[in-house]
Amino acid sequence: MIALLAVFFLLGACATVPVKPIASSDLPVLKGKWEGTRELVLGFLRTFAFTEMEIFSDTLPVKGKVVIYIQDYSGTEPRTYPFDDGQVDQTGKLIIDLAENNRMELSFYSGEAKKTLYGSFYHGRQTGKIVLHKK
Repeated sequence: MIALLAVFFLLGACATVPVKPIASSDLPVLKGKWEGTRELVLGFLRTFAFTEMEIFSDTLPVKGKVVIYIQDYSGTEPRTYPFDDGQVDQTGKLIIDLAENNRMELSFYSGEAKKTLYGSFYHGRQTGKIVLHKK
């Protein structure tokens, strides 16, 4: 009995928060400030950049801005990408097209402790990952 209880405890501790398809009723929850990181492989170089996103609207189309802090030899350069046409696709992902051939496809993970947007970041032909947590 104790062994079975320990197994259930371990399985519960290892469980991940399932992805929640985004519905229009979730848009007010998405509104606000988010922060995290963007990972992108450029050639043979793997880059990480601190990223902030703010969603201004709680209706479609989603409006907001993304700021990516790019590290280079001269310091940190913030690049700001406003957007005003974010959409939710048929699978429940938030799709945001940005300037300079950048695009994000984000899935929503709604845990009790932390709300997370996680997905793909496209820069031209390069594909990376982005993870953002609600502030």
